[in-house]
Amino acid sequence: MIERIEAQFDIKPERLIGDTTYGTAPMLAWIVEEKDIEPHVPVWDKTERKNDSFSSNDFHWNEAAEEYRCPVGNALRSEWRAF
Repeated sequence: MIERIEAQFDIKPERLIGDTTYGTAPMLAWIVEEKDIEPHVPVWDKTERKNDSFSSNDFHWNEAAEEYRCPVGNALRSEWRAF
């Protein structure tokens, strides 16, 4: 919508107010870095989980091994994921 309004009317907001849909990291990065708009939106926080899975706060960085470890000691490595 921001790009459509900018293209059609040649105007761009200085500030943007929105809900948590706009509060994801990629969206905030786009709003701030690419569009140079000051966001006023709640950030979508997924650090704490309500189910039985680990949250991102449960993992700790192991500097020597250059990897994150879960609370039971297993390594978390992105190259192990099947995409």
